[in-house]
Amino acid sequence: MSEIIINYIYPLMILILLYISILQEYKIKAVKKELNLIKQYINNLEKNTKRNNNDNFNR
Repeated sequence: MSEIIINYIYPLMILILLYISILQEYKIKAVKKELNLIKQYINNLEKNTKRNNNDNFNR
């Protein structure tokens, strides 16, 4: 019985843990990419509002 555990179950557990860690890494990258997109969107909004404020002030 212990041979089955050592030969089959432990390697399977290691593969599952590796798979989970790889999935988490992809999830982290995806979240970082989304955060960068949100930052870009906010920066563009800020630029547009500053430009609009300057246009209104100059009129």
